Amino acid sequence: GDSASVLVPNGISGSPLSYVPSDTFTLDGKQPGDTDVRTGGDTSPNGVPKAEEFPAVRIGRYELRAEIAQGGMGVVYEAYDTHLDRVVALKLIRSGEFASGDELERFQTEAKAAARLDHPGIVPVYEIGREGRQSFLAMAYVDGESLWQRVSISPLAPRDAAKIMRDVGEAVQHAHDRGIIHRDLKPQNIL
Repeated sequence: GDSASVLVPNGISGSPLSYVPSDTFTLDGKQPGDTDVRTGGDTSPNGVPKAEEFPAVRIGRYELRAEIAQGGMGVVYEAYDTHLDRVVALKLIRSGEFASGDELERFQTEAKAAARLDHPGIVPVYEIGREGRQSFLAMAYVDGESLWQRVSISPLAPRDAAKIMRDVGEAVQHAHDRGIIHRDLKPQNIL
């Protein structure tokens, strides 16, 4: 479409920051054929409930609405920020209150690196915090499909593909100029 490509801060690293992150905000928790819970479809094979069936869960000021994605380190939810009256993407460490010191450090390092980036093609970080023993990362919520989802429907027209590559290249260059490397660049991380 006409919207600009958005690179999600997933798999980024930078000097002096160094980490092996998972999925700050990515839609790659789904395999082809799984249902995106944001559309209210059937439960996916990994047991994610339909959006309208999602249990009422609250992390601090955030009300979880639906699971968006899962990765090696975290789970990302569509959430509602009750203080600022807006929808956000909220990443939680998968191991929750049982997260090791190393996991918490990686999570915070990832958030700090992503927060250093201010570019229209990179999802902004709003807040990193902790509620009880659960760490979280709040980011802008980007509605729509990933490049992976888009190309699984049909190939892109050459001009559209070139525009996406230009937009992604500009976002990646912005990160590189600030000493940050995206180490998990893939179609699932391009919205």
